[in-house]
Amino acid sequence: MAALARLGVDYRVASLAPAELDAAFSGAAVVVSCAGPYTHFGPPVLDAAIRAGASYVDCTGEPRWVQSIVDEFESRAIQAGIAVVPSLGLGVATDIAATAAAERVGGAGSVRHLHCAVKIVGMRPSPATMRSTVELVAGGAPIVESGRVCWELAGSRIHRFATGRGALFSTPDALVLARAYPRAHIECHVQPVAMGPALAAGGLLWRIPGSLAATRALLARPAHSAAHAGGGRSLVTAEAESASGRCTVTGSVDDVYDITGRGAFAVARALLAGPGKRTGLRNAGQFLPPPQRAADDLGVRLTVC
Repeated sequence: MAALARLGVDYRVASLAPAELDAAFSGAAVVVSCAGPYTHFGPPVLDAAIRAGASYVDCTGEPRWVQSIVDEFESRAIQAGIAVVPSLGLGVATDIAATAAAERVGGAGSVRHLHCAVKIVGMRPSPATMRSTVELVAGGAPIVESGRVCWELAGSRIHRFATGRGALFSTPDALVLARAYPRAHIECHVQPVAMGPALAAGGLLWRIPGSLAATRALLARPAHSAAHAGGGRSLVTAEAESASGRCTVTGSVDDVYDITGRGAFAVARALLAGPGKRTGLRNAGQFLPPPQRAADDLGVRLTVC
């Protein structure tokens, strides 16, 4: 808070109590939630944003939270005339790469299969990222088929990309991208594929009664400072396939945490003018410029494979 004061930034402090959040969000057009794990902190913040009539953006990597948005909050968000845009972490780079690939095979409406992958090198995760990672792996990996969602064990599927093989991963990207690719089969993977067995083992472990609660308690203990965290470099891959062909586009990112902040700010800035008819759950690409311009703005280097 002292740093905000030095910068001359207006700030408000609130707990998760509804009355305090209502006061904090009063007059806001957009709420950007950066507190994870979102399965814990997301519901009261989104609930308050809807009451305030403010569009909502977050940086989640937890697919079960995004599914909760669909099940529990989306109808209210539509009634309030606001947009809910989650997963503004690496999801924004994946979204840009997917849009670029889809454009080369006839557009989003023509895409029948969309496979995405992410590879991160050199990341030093913050404590919040570690806690969120446990939640996302424990929740399973979503696969979307023409809007219908099924859940599978992370690491249980393998897909061969132009950039190498990937293992099915627990990210919300498939759920969010389904809003732009309503007729597609969508699944998301992690590279290298060697991570698959570890993901599957973790997913199975946290199905044992009491194991997830014990892990949460362990990670809640004081740990290394978030000041020592680093996002690491990343390569995202998007492979779009339609009746006219297949195209793969990669996006290189120098720092995962950096693009998280940039992406959230870009979408929030676009939402300040209001979402228009784009209410309910939306993907970031619906509020960004065309893919090459968006990539240039956010520091993503696109390559067509």
